[in-house]
Amino acid sequence: LVMLQVSMRQMVRLLVHCAILSVIAMLRQVEGKIVVNGWLVTEAEASLEHFEHILDHEIGDEFPFENLTFQSDGVSAHGANLSSDSINIFWQVEHGIVLCSSDCPLTSCVLPGPTPGSCYHLRYEPEDGLAKYDIVIEYSLPNIHTLKQSDEYSHRVFPKILYIPPMSFTQAVNVPLSHRTIDCLALYNTITFTPGSRRAAILDALETADIDVTVISNKFAVQEVEDTYRQTKVVLNTHQKETHLTLEEFRVLPALLQGAIVVSERSAFAHVIPYHQYIIFAETADLAATIKEVLANYAYYHNLIHGPKSKLQEIFTKMRQKARVDTETALLRVLCNSPLALSGYAGCDDVMIVEPFGQ
Repeated sequence: LVMLQVSMRQMVRLLVHCAILSVIAMLRQVEGKIVVNGWLVTEAEASLEHFEHILDHEIGDEFPFENLTFQSDGVSAHGANLSSDSINIFWQVEHGIVLCSSDCPLTSCVLPGPTPGSCYHLRYEPEDGLAKYDIVIEYSLPNIHTLKQSDEYSHRVFPKILYIPPMSFTQAVNVPLSHRTIDCLALYNTITFTPGSRRAAILDALETADIDVTVISNKFAVQEVEDTYRQTKVVLNTHQKETHLTLEEFRVLPALLQGAIVVSERSAFAHVIPYHQYIIFAETADLAATIKEVLANYAYYHNLIHGPKSKLQEIFTKMRQKARVDTETALLRVLCNSPLALSGYAGCDDVMIVEPFGQ
């Protein structure tokens, strides 16, 4: 029975692959543009850069959408003006998972929280706004996991979600440890790091514990961030608010790609992230002790996470491959339901049987 199930899955994938190959020739005749709407959040641009890289360098010959327009000017999904002759994409960058009491003034309780009376709520664009778009780019698998549990979002939204991990950075795991001269790095947006903020309080506690912390604000240019991460031993990841518990993958993933070690506050549903085992999680009160332990035994922990027996690079390769396939499938799904080109094409029936993006 197990062998039969595997064979059926392989057959489905083969049918989908054949359908994609059959449609590619017709896609070359399509003329149109891709418009991306969303909030301009500079530290999260790695997801969009990854998406652009896929379009330009991996499937660019198959999809002739040379006019890629970004309307990332603070437009909400509900209020955006969409174009009928474009593939309209919404770029979702919010920390969607919020932990608070059962009477939290957000959505209804999605999942029970870790303590009695607490709930995980969803801080997200309204369904009616998202449903207008062809594709919704999401940088966070925990956000997607929570969204799927919510009664306020129907299945008309789920298939539109495209998980694009923030992997625009080149991998540089072979940087000698002696080149990593920054003991602990905190890279924040100035808006979220002000005197009296919880992040400032955490850094004060680290300094009290005699940890040398380098704080950099508003450095988000790709090359600058790459260079900084290559010089860093430990990247500290903390939440902006105690109740906002989505893992900041746009900080964590690029740091791991550059061979740094990430010590992070605990985050909700981190187990759904493929590389979660290679992040060192700690309670807020234990961050200082955890960082001191890692720095004192840095070669050991670096080898554990980035050494030859680590599966991290294999995971990254699979994530890149999946993002490429999911992007291609997302575009095909839109075009197969669009008057732009492929309505009525028989091969589109096979395209529709793929699993929703982000799974």
